[in-house]
Amino acid sequence: MLDIKFIKENADFIREGARKKHINFDLAPLLDLEEKRVLMLRAVEEMRAKQNAVSDKIGKGEGNKDELIVEMTELKGVLKEREEKLQELMREWRAMMLLVPNVPDVSVPDGVSDEENKEVKVWGDKPNFSFEPKSHIDLMQSLDMVDFERGTKVSGFRGYFLKGDGARLSFAIWRYAQDFFLNKDFIPMIVPSLVRPESLIGTGMLPQSAEDLYKTQDGDYLAGTAEVATMGYYLNEVLDKSKFV
Repeated sequence: MLDIKFIKENADFIREGARKKHINFDLAPLLDLEEKRVLMLRAVEEMRAKQNAVSDKIGKGEGNKDELIVEMTELKGVLKEREEKLQELMREWRAMMLLVPNVPDVSVPDGVSDEENKEVKVWGDKPNFSFEPKSHIDLMQSLDMVDFERGTKVSGFRGYFLKGDGARLSFAIWRYAQDFFLNKDFIPMIVPSLVRPESLIGTGMLPQSAEDLYKTQDGDYLAGTAEVATMGYYLNEVLDKSKFV
Protein backbone atom coordinates (compact mmCIF):
# COMPACT_ATOMS: atom_id res chain seq x y z
CA MET A 1 0.00 0.00 0.00
CA LEU A 2 1.31 3.43 -0.94
CA ASP A 3 1.63 6.14 1.70
CA ILE A 4 -1.19 8.69 1.59
CA LYS A 5 1.31 11.54 1.81
CA PHE A 6 3.09 10.21 -1.28
CA ILE A 7 -0.25 9.84 -3.07
CA LYS A 8 -1.32 13.42 -2.33
CA GLU A 9 2.05 14.87 -3.33
CA ASN A 10 2.27 12.79 -6.52
CA ALA A 11 -1.32 12.55 -7.73
CA ASP A 12 -0.43 13.00 -11.41
CA PHE A 13 2.31 10.40 -11.07
CA ILE A 14 -0.20 7.93 -9.61
CA ARG A 15 -2.67 8.61 -12.42
CA GLU A 16 0.02 8.11 -15.05
CA GLY A 17 1.09 4.86 -13.40
CA ALA A 18 -2.48 3.55 -13.49
CA ARG A 19 -2.79 4.51 -17.16
CA LYS A 20 0.50 2.81 -17.94
CA LYS A 21 -0.70 -0.38 -16.24
CA HIS A 22 -4.08 -0.17 -18.02
CA ILE A 23 -5.95 0.04 -14.73
CA ASN A 24 -9.21 1.96 -14.63
CA PHE A 25 -8.69 3.89 -11.41
CA ASP A 26 -10.12 7.27 -10.41
CA LEU A 27 -8.01 8.99 -7.75
CA ALA A 28 -10.40 11.91 -7.14
CA PRO A 29 -12.80 10.10 -4.74
CA LEU A 30 -9.88 9.04 -2.53
CA LEU A 31 -8.44 12.56 -2.39
CA ASP A 32 -11.89 13.96 -1.50
CA LEU A 33 -12.32 11.32 1.21
CA GLU A 34 -8.82 12.07 2.52
CA GLU A 35 -9.80 15.72 3.07
CA LYS A 36 -12.88 14.64 5.01
CA ARG A 37 -10.80 12.16 7.04
CA VAL A 38 -8.23 14.79 8.00
CA LEU A 39 -10.93 17.30 9.01
CA MET A 40 -12.81 14.72 11.08
CA LEU A 41 -9.59 13.51 12.72
CA ARG A 42 -8.74 17.08 13.66
CA ALA A 43 -12.24 17.62 15.05
CA VAL A 44 -12.00 14.44 17.16
CA GLU A 45 -8.60 15.45 18.52
CA GLU A 46 -9.86 18.94 19.41
CA MET A 47 -12.88 17.44 21.16
CA ARG A 48 -10.66 15.08 23.12
CA ALA A 49 -8.47 18.02 24.15
CA LYS A 50 -11.53 19.90 25.42
CA GLN A 51 -12.70 16.82 27.31
CA ASN A 52 -9.27 16.45 28.94
CA ALA A 53 -9.27 20.13 29.90
CA VAL A 54 -12.68 19.87 31.59
CA SER A 55 -11.68 16.63 33.30
CA ASP A 56 -8.53 18.34 34.58
CA LYS A 57 -10.60 21.22 36.02
CA ILE A 58 -12.91 18.79 37.81
CA GLY A 59 -9.91 16.93 39.24
CA LYS A 60 -8.37 20.15 40.52
CA GLY A 61 -11.65 21.44 41.95
CA GLU A 62 -11.70 24.47 39.68
CA GLY A 63 -14.96 26.17 38.61
CA ASN A 64 -18.53 25.03 39.22
CA LYS A 65 -18.44 21.25 39.52
CA ASP A 66 -22.07 20.72 38.47
CA GLU A 67 -21.68 22.87 35.37
CA LEU A 68 -18.42 21.11 34.48
CA ILE A 69 -20.06 17.70 34.82
CA VAL A 70 -22.88 18.80 32.46
CA GLU A 71 -20.28 20.11 30.02
CA MET A 72 -18.33 16.85 30.26
CA THR A 73 -21.50 14.85 29.54
CA GLU A 74 -22.23 16.97 26.45
CA LEU A 75 -18.64 16.65 25.25
CA LYS A 76 -18.76 12.87 25.62
CA GLY A 77 -21.90 12.68 23.49
CA VAL A 78 -20.48 14.84 20.70
CA LEU A 79 -17.14 13.04 20.85
CA LYS A 80 -18.85 9.66 20.53
CA GLU A 81 -20.71 10.79 17.42
CA ARG A 82 -17.55 12.15 15.81
CA GLU A 83 -15.52 9.04 16.66
CA GLU A 84 -18.18 6.84 15.07
CA LYS A 85 -18.15 9.04 11.97
CA LEU A 86 -14.36 8.87 11.90
CA GLN A 87 -14.43 5.07 12.11
CA GLU A 88 -16.89 4.96 9.22
CA LEU A 89 -14.64 7.25 7.16
CA MET A 90 -11.59 5.16 8.04
CA ARG A 91 -13.24 1.94 6.84
CA GLU A 92 -14.10 3.56 3.51
CA TRP A 93 -10.66 5.20 3.33
CA ARG A 94 -8.80 1.93 3.91
CA ALA A 95 -10.88 0.18 1.25
CA MET A 96 -10.01 2.91 -1.28
CA MET A 97 -6.34 2.90 -0.32
CA LEU A 98 -6.12 -0.78 -1.17
CA LEU A 99 -7.25 -0.02 -4.72
CA VAL A 100 -4.43 2.44 -5.45
CA PRO A 101 -2.10 0.68 -7.92
CA ASN A 102 1.63 0.59 -7.35
CA VAL A 103 3.54 2.88 -9.70
CA PRO A 104 5.71 1.18 -12.34
CA ASP A 105 9.28 2.32 -12.83
CA VAL A 106 9.61 5.21 -15.27
CA SER A 107 11.80 3.03 -17.51
CA VAL A 108 8.97 0.54 -18.11
CA PRO A 109 7.76 1.01 -21.71
CA ASP A 110 4.13 1.49 -22.68
CA GLY A 111 2.39 -1.42 -24.34
CA VAL A 112 -0.91 -3.24 -24.65
CA SER A 113 0.46 -6.78 -25.04
CA ASP A 114 3.58 -8.94 -24.66
CA GLU A 115 4.64 -7.89 -28.14
CA GLU A 116 5.65 -4.47 -26.79
CA ASN A 117 7.98 -6.01 -24.18
CA LYS A 118 11.61 -5.00 -24.56
CA GLU A 119 14.54 -7.33 -23.95
CA VAL A 120 16.77 -5.79 -21.28
CA LYS A 121 19.58 -8.33 -21.24
CA VAL A 122 20.43 -11.91 -22.15
CA TRP A 123 22.31 -14.26 -19.84
CA GLY A 124 24.33 -17.21 -21.14
CA ASP A 125 24.62 -18.60 -24.65
CA LYS A 126 21.57 -19.83 -26.52
CA PRO A 127 22.18 -23.43 -27.67
CA ASN A 128 21.90 -24.39 -31.30
CA PHE A 129 20.37 -27.82 -31.86
CA SER A 130 20.82 -30.07 -34.88
CA PHE A 131 17.15 -30.99 -34.52
CA GLU A 132 13.89 -29.19 -33.82
CA PRO A 133 13.52 -29.08 -30.02
CA LYS A 134 10.22 -30.09 -28.44
CA SER A 135 8.39 -28.33 -25.64
CA HIS A 136 8.18 -29.90 -22.21
CA ILE A 137 4.51 -30.58 -22.89
CA ASP A 138 5.27 -32.55 -26.06
CA LEU A 139 8.04 -34.48 -24.33
CA MET A 140 5.95 -35.41 -21.30
CA GLN A 141 2.96 -36.42 -23.40
CA SER A 142 5.07 -38.59 -25.69
CA LEU A 143 6.61 -40.31 -22.64
CA ASP A 144 3.20 -40.77 -20.95
CA MET A 145 4.26 -38.63 -17.99
CA VAL A 146 1.18 -36.39 -17.99
CA ASP A 147 -2.51 -36.52 -18.90
CA PHE A 148 -4.10 -33.16 -19.70
CA GLU A 149 -7.39 -34.38 -21.15
CA ARG A 150 -8.44 -36.25 -18.02
CA GLY A 151 -6.98 -33.47 -15.90
CA THR A 152 -9.24 -30.84 -17.46
CA LYS A 153 -12.16 -33.29 -17.29
CA VAL A 154 -11.71 -33.63 -13.54
CA SER A 155 -10.38 -30.18 -12.57
CA GLY A 156 -11.13 -27.81 -15.43
CA PHE A 157 -8.75 -25.21 -16.83
CA ARG A 158 -5.07 -26.03 -16.13
CA GLY A 159 -5.96 -29.41 -14.66
CA TYR A 160 -3.54 -32.29 -15.25
CA PHE A 161 -2.43 -35.65 -13.87
CA LEU A 162 1.28 -36.35 -13.44
CA LYS A 163 1.94 -40.03 -14.04
CA GLY A 164 4.82 -42.44 -13.56
CA ASP A 165 8.13 -40.70 -14.26
CA GLY A 166 6.29 -37.37 -14.32
CA ALA A 167 5.22 -37.80 -10.69
CA ARG A 168 8.66 -39.10 -9.71
CA LEU A 169 10.31 -36.14 -11.44
CA SER A 170 8.09 -33.75 -9.48
CA PHE A 171 9.01 -35.43 -6.19
CA ALA A 172 12.69 -35.31 -7.15
CA ILE A 173 12.52 -31.57 -7.83
CA TRP A 174 10.79 -30.99 -4.50
CA ARG A 175 13.48 -33.02 -2.74
CA TYR A 176 16.27 -31.16 -4.51
CA ALA A 177 14.76 -27.79 -3.53
CA GLN A 178 14.28 -28.96 0.05
CA ASP A 179 17.87 -30.16 0.40
CA PHE A 180 19.19 -26.99 -1.24
CA PHE A 181 17.46 -24.65 1.20
CA LEU A 182 17.91 -26.84 4.29
CA ASN A 183 21.65 -26.61 3.69
CA LYS A 184 21.24 -22.83 3.95
CA ASP A 185 19.47 -23.15 7.35
CA PHE A 186 15.98 -22.44 6.04
CA ILE A 187 13.17 -23.80 8.23
CA PRO A 188 10.66 -25.97 6.33
CA MET A 189 6.98 -25.24 6.92
CA ILE A 190 3.71 -26.74 5.73
CA VAL A 191 1.20 -23.89 5.86
CA PRO A 192 -2.61 -23.67 5.72
CA SER A 193 -4.28 -23.51 2.32
CA LEU A 194 -7.39 -21.89 3.78
CA VAL A 195 -6.65 -18.32 4.88
CA ARG A 196 -8.52 -15.29 6.17
CA PRO A 197 -8.84 -12.18 3.98
CA GLU A 198 -6.17 -10.29 5.95
CA SER A 199 -3.39 -12.49 4.57
CA LEU A 200 -4.54 -11.94 0.98
CA ILE A 201 -4.85 -8.20 1.54
CA GLY A 202 -1.33 -8.12 2.97
CA THR A 203 0.09 -9.94 -0.05
CA GLY A 204 -1.72 -7.72 -2.55
CA MET A 205 -4.21 -10.32 -3.79
CA LEU A 206 -7.27 -8.53 -2.42
CA PRO A 207 -9.28 -6.62 -3.32
CA GLN A 208 -8.09 -6.43 -6.95
CA SER A 209 -8.02 -10.20 -7.63
CA ALA A 210 -11.11 -11.21 -5.66
CA GLU A 211 -12.82 -12.67 -8.73
CA ASP A 212 -9.88 -15.02 -9.34
CA LEU A 213 -9.97 -16.56 -5.85
CA TYR A 214 -12.03 -19.36 -4.35
CA LYS A 215 -14.07 -18.05 -1.42
CA THR A 216 -15.85 -20.17 1.20
CA GLN A 217 -19.28 -19.52 2.67
CA ASP A 218 -17.51 -18.34 5.86
CA GLY A 219 -15.61 -15.58 4.05
CA ASP A 220 -12.23 -17.36 4.01
CA TYR A 221 -10.21 -18.03 0.86
CA LEU A 222 -8.22 -20.87 -0.69
CA ALA A 223 -4.67 -19.66 -1.29
CA GLY A 224 -2.96 -20.89 -4.43
CA THR A 225 0.56 -20.42 -3.08
CA ALA A 226 2.20 -20.92 0.30
CA GLU A 227 3.63 -17.41 0.65
CA VAL A 228 0.14 -16.03 1.38
CA ALA A 229 -0.19 -17.94 4.65
CA THR A 230 3.53 -17.59 5.40
CA MET A 231 3.32 -13.79 5.13
CA GLY A 232 0.64 -13.85 7.81
CA TYR A 233 2.63 -16.05 10.21
CA TYR A 234 3.53 -13.10 12.47
CA LEU A 235 0.30 -11.18 11.85
CA ASN A 236 -0.48 -8.69 14.65
CA GLU A 237 2.62 -9.67 16.63
CA VAL A 238 5.48 -7.50 17.88
CA LEU A 239 8.77 -9.31 17.39
CA ASP A 240 11.88 -9.08 19.54
CA LYS A 241 14.63 -8.09 17.12
CA SER A 242 17.34 -9.66 19.29
CA LYS A 243 15.89 -13.15 18.69
CA PHE A 244 16.33 -12.83 14.93
CA VAL A 245 19.82 -11.35 14.71
